[in-house]
Amino acid sequence: MPKAGLRTFLIFLNVVTVASSQTLAPKPLPKEPLEKYDNPPPLSAAVATSPGLISQFGPYTSYQVNVDASGNNIVGDAANEPSICVDPTDRNRISIGWRQFDNVSSNFRQAGFAYTANGGRTWIFPGVLQRNVFRSDPVLNSDSIGRFFYLSLLQNLFDDLWRSLNRGQSWTNIAAADGGDKQWFTIDNTNSTGRGFQYQFWSTDGNNYGGRQFSRSINGGLTWMNPINIPNSPAWGTLDVDSNGNLFIGGVNLSTNQIWCIQSTNSKNGAVVPTFDQRIAVQLGGHIAFGEPINPDGLVGQVFLAVDRSGTITNNNVYMLASIQPTGFSTGSDVMFVRSTNGGQTGESMQSGWTRVPLRTITTRSSSIHTASMAEIPGRAMLQPAIRLTRSLVIRIRTSSAITLQSSRTTQVPMSRMRRLLMVKKTSITSGSSHHHRTSATSVLGALCRRAPM
Repeated sequence: MPKAGLRTFLIFLNVVTVASSQTLAPKPLPKEPLEKYDNPPPLSAAVATSPGLISQFGPYTSYQVNVDASGNNIVGDAANEPSICVDPTDRNRISIGWRQFDNVSSNFRQAGFAYTANGGRTWIFPGVLQRNVFRSDPVLNSDSIGRFFYLSLLQNLFDDLWRSLNRGQSWTNIAAADGGDKQWFTIDNTNSTGRGFQYQFWSTDGNNYGGRQFSRSINGGLTWMNPINIPNSPAWGTLDVDSNGNLFIGGVNLSTNQIWCIQSTNSKNGAVVPTFDQRIAVQLGGHIAFGEPINPDGLVGQVFLAVDRSGTITNNNVYMLASIQPTGFSTGSDVMFVRSTNGGQTGESMQSGWTRVPLRTITTRSSSIHTASMAEIPGRAMLQPAIRLTRSLVIRIRTSSAITLQSSRTTQVPMSRMRRLLMVKKTSITSGSSHHHRTSATSVLGALCRRAPM
């Protein structure tokens, strides 16, 4: 990440703005590890404070997450790439992890975390997992009994897994967890034979296993199987399970820029090495972009996949979205969304069973407020652990070093459990070093967490 000042963006999901008609070939995606140690820890952490952010936007109230013990903002530190998990047994208990920069004079990043016991109204930020240890790509998740897990990438491009038995108040390193750059994991919380299994995949670059990029743990993350290949090598994505415990992986091939949905129906069988029996090329109307003005040294956004486990008529629908540079454009990006109503299956047509929803676009031009509108997403799709989308949501990313959570009692949302909206700061630190972060409009869209019915 380049050094010196912060740059942030306002994103509103309301109005469509698109421009440009150039038709150049897409820029090639980078073929190198995207995480690099290039700055030592800062000589001193930021210590000045200002009042913590509490702001109102329509029916939403925003509460800053990364605050000091008195609830104050820490002036001069920074944070990005937040990930959230919610206790399914008590939805007031939430933890958020992020990349912590103690001082914007250095892009040295650590694994920050905070927790709340009152649904996000107040937060405690104890610090980082390990002081002065370079860490990146945080991913948080929770299992069915309320144990929290924090997957963290190390400087050597391996990752390790941390567990919290007190809902994010403290964390214990429980295991080395294979992994590599841009890793993601999910936990099977269904009643399938794979209940409790953890699945992880990572990029084909920044990879210590010769391109092998998938692993599984059948004992709560304590041990992981020898990594295996995934057909078509999807990267920069996420994974989820359906209500039957079948595994779906979404990502982009870094050589062809083709987006894939890959399925395994036997990953829930702990006695066998998983195989991948369904491979679908998914068309999102463009290509994954890199090095755009919204993030000059990194990804415009990764691929998100979620499966509906609501038990309703939309059960097992598969949803995918990503920040896409549309075909025929050479700048900017749109957030595109597709869904499959037959479990991602395909017929003779590569797109059989998949529907591209005529929704909204987010235009990420370099110097303006970026706006978009969002169509209703049926069902209860999870775009991150314990995270859902609503019909109409507003995400505002302000210029500050704040990670904030918005809460609302809005009644006109299609899913009655939606009451919390994560509001995060997008950070760039400018200097000569390069940094590649994955926070984007796409990942922010996945930051809506659920509460029990009121």
